[in-house]
Amino acid sequence: KAATGIQINFTPLRATSKLLCRFNLQGVHNNNTSSGLNLYVHRDGVGVTESGLGTVSGNEGQFGYAINYNTGGQSISEISCEVLLSANSTAQTLIALWMGLYNVGTAYINVNTPDVSFMSIQEVAQ
Repeated sequence: KAATGIQINFTPLRATSKLLCRFNLQGVHNNNTSSGLNLYVHRDGVGVTESGLGTVSGNEGQFGYAINYNTGGQSISEISCEVLLSANSTAQTLIALWMGLYNVGTAYINVNTPDVSFMSIQEVAQ
């Protein structure tokens, strides 16, 4: 898996807050049968391991999977998804989207115009 470049430095106001992370992604992958992109959320470079996210070694932070069952060629994926994280502190933290490939030769998430992918974070006080 690898960083996508989609990330935000965020400083929560309360350590007890929840952080609603929204991802709107556009990307391309060269596909085989049953291919796709695994999506991961990382905090300060480490896969997040909390309830509802992947906790198996190597899959920490996995929260989504964009799938395509076509054979050969390229597929364009458009994905909108959300992850709810615990703030745990009021220190600045880097929250980033990572991706891994499943049965795919090459893939990328668009981060330049005109097909822009982005993320947003909303703090929900608890």
